[in-house]
Amino acid sequence: MLKACLVGAAVAFGLTTIPIVHFFTGPPAPFIGGYIAGSRAAATPGTALLIGGILAVALALPAGGLFLALALILGYGAVFVLIGVAVFAIWCAMLGSLGAIIGGSSVRRQASES
Repeated sequence: MLKACLVGAAVAFGLTTIPIVHFFTGPPAPFIGGYIAGSRAAATPGTALLIGGILAVALALPAGGLFLALALILGYGAVFVLIGVAVFAIWCAMLGSLGAIIGGSSVRRQASES
């Protein structure tokens, strides 16, 4: 499952690094990464929450560095960094979990139909 989470995080990170395209693929990137991770792990709803959490941590670490650099450049304090990273992590956890629930459900449904 950890391997599936890392693949999902890599997909989500990759979707946010493509210039110009990232405006369209960036916001739903955690959902897409969660869907891929959930479908690879055939996630149950409980496992999907864990996938969303791991995805959020994996994506919040590089985002924390960006928030820190932005805070240093603009002269903001640590509160800006903490709030920015917390909001980003919650966003990633919610969308990643939702994507994992849907991905795992679709894989389990296909397996039961076969």
